Amino acid sequence: MRLVPVILLGIWLQVAILPLFGQGLGQITSNIMGAACIADNMFAKTIFFVMAFYDEGAVCLGQVWYLGCEFWYAAIFPLNAALYGVHKALGVTFTVLLSIGSISWCWYQSIIHNTTPYQQLRLPPVTEQDMANDTYTRPWARYDAYGVGILFGWLILAERKGNGFKNFVKKNKIVGYMVVIALWFVSLFLLYFTIFGFSGWCFLVDFENLWDKRIDLYYESLDPTSSIKWDYITGCSSTNDSSAAWNALHRAVWAFALGLLIFLCDSGFGFTINSFLSFTVRKLRI
Repeated sequence: MRLVPVILLGIWLQVAILPLFGQGLGQITSNIMGAACIADNMFAKTIFFVMAFYDEGAVCLGQVWYLGCEFWYAAIFPLNAALYGVHKALGVTFTVLLSIGSISWCWYQSIIHNTTPYQQLRLPPVTEQDMANDTYTRPWARYDAYGVGILFGWLILAERKGNGFKNFVKKNKIVGYMVVIALWFVSLFLLYFTIFGFSGWCFLVDFENLWDKRIDLYYESLDPTSSIKWDYITGCSSTNDSSAAWNALHRAVWAFALGLLIFLCDSGFGFTINSFLSFTVRKLRI
């Protein structure tokens, strides 16, 4: 809530000050959002972070919906922590179920709405008809990455107390370091794959014959009876299943890979990567 004064200042600048500087390319969007903030009574929804629970899902400042997601994750975390305090299995199970629910929501909504992969662009935009089932800006659609982070946080705390993994590697050096290398491979591969692999799960579009069938502009394939859809900007097409898999899993997979990297670094097996990530100016020696 300490960010609310900053948000209020940003809203004031957008509504009262920025419009005085004319209609630049970026200012047009700012003016539209400022007008909507007043006309549609989005002000209270924005400063109390409840915008995601309304159909329009809009805010006075575009970036605030990110904070809205983080606000609700932080708001329910005491329940995660309380259950974990009662019994570790309860906290872990509750967090896993919430994460699975988030993944399932994204997958199901992507399937029934034939949603585009998030790195691709649907033309023309269909945000209005999909907003009620949006899998991008809603807090419950993004919880999976947060849940994975909580689970790795608990794992790191347990490792710091017991040093189970570190002791395993020391007692079984050959096998232990093989496991460390394998985990590093998994982490780095998934960090790469979620950006350049999964999102690249596509087929090339035949742009030479593109304009022969105008229906292509409505995000259909060259064959209207096909389930394949494509992105007009990149020429990359995907099926409904591959798109749903990406939309449902990419955040959780990325969070898992990043959590694994942090766990290895915190356990003392980060090597050069840990030195790079933990580098500070103080370590510079002239």
